Amino acid sequence: MLMTIRDSNPCAADARHAKKMFTETIFLRFGTPRMVISDGGSHFIDKTFRDLLREMGAKHNVATPYHPQTSGQAETLNKQIKNIMQKTVKKMGTGWKDRLSDALWAYRTVYKTPIGMSPYQIVYGKSYRLPVELEHRAYWAIRNWNMDFEGAGEWRKMQIAELEEWREKAYHNAKIYKERTKRWHDKRIKIKKFKPGDKVLMFNSRVKLFGHGKPRSKWEGPFDVIDTSSHGAITLRDDSSNIFKVNGERLKIFLESNETLDEEVDVNELINYEP
Repeated sequence: MLMTIRDSNPCAADARHAKKMFTETIFLRFGTPRMVISDGGSHFIDKTFRDLLREMGAKHNVATPYHPQTSGQAETLNKQIKNIMQKTVKKMGTGWKDRLSDALWAYRTVYKTPIGMSPYQIVYGKSYRLPVELEHRAYWAIRNWNMDFEGAGEWRKMQIAELEEWREKAYHNAKIYKERTKRWHDKRIKIKKFKPGDKVLMFNSRVKLFGHGKPRSKWEGPFDVIDTSSHGAITLRDDSSNIFKVNGERLKIFLESNETLDEEVDVNELINYEP
């Protein structure tokens, strides 16, 4: 089962904190995962973190750079958390750490269309009791007065027994939703095909459009295509014969102009030309 865990304890992005976070937040609470998918951050590829996963017997896969679809579930979660934070944090962007726990609470207790329930309901087998419900104390007093505690215990046991069925249902709902989203997404994709010998340009998002006062292009190159793979990795060679691999999503074909004028042509002659 693919699980995305979001905790509300901001920490430094280094190997020591990453090791501590994985040990306390994941291993001790949920057990050892079969596989961990991460980006290529230095704290994830550090020897300290890799040794931890090796000791725990967890496989480590690093996502392809500039390809967020590799960890799409985590990217989707991050996007939703950011949207919540934008509505709760001040315009200056300060105090976001204090609001992170509230944003996670809102995410976990709200109904999610892909799974057909809230994340809280998947974990605990019941809906979250909202603060607004506790305001109507008269209703709760009557309900508790008339409550059959023996029947309530049996009802809770049945809820726990059905918990696995709920999780299975949520898994299938999410699978169907992802398949529909994938079909919609694939219809809009323009397939890029490269072959050895092609000249391509590579997109560099780090380049500033106006460096030193002059506009600059974010497309670098051209580079020669040396080899391609079925997974989308393209092997390139630059003018200095350096060979490296990049994701095909960052490339586009370089169109060379082969048209040259053999002799100078007078513009006036072209304008006044009559066949």
